Amino acid sequence: MLKIESRGNNFYYLPAHLHILTVCEGVGNLMIMAMASLNISLPQSLKDYIENQVSAGGYSTPSEYLRELLRQDQKQRTEDRLEALLLDGLNSGAPIEITPEYWETKRRQLVDRHAKKTGTR
Repeated sequence: MLKIESRGNNFYYLPAHLHILTVCEGVGNLMIMAMASLNISLPQSLKDYIENQVSAGGYSTPSEYLRELLRQDQKQRTEDRLEALLLDGLNSGAPIEITPEYWETKRRQLVDRHAKKTGTR
């Protein structure tokens, strides 16, 4: 068992394979997720670089540093995909005027399409 102290001097006991990812500020809830291990081989120069980043950047472990890099990469790729979709939309043809009537017609079309697929209304 792993012993974790939360704010307010409450203690939580978790199996060793679970790690706290985030403590929700002001809510008092712990977000807990099972973690998987991944072993990677690196040249010594990259290992040294990671260890230097951990020391200089306020990270407690190389794993924490690498998780942050992966999260940043996921976020960047998501933003890139959204930008590509927005550009596709802008380049998809002549713009149309969006009015309340347009939205009502679009809503009805979507409700009808959903009803045909599911047999409900």
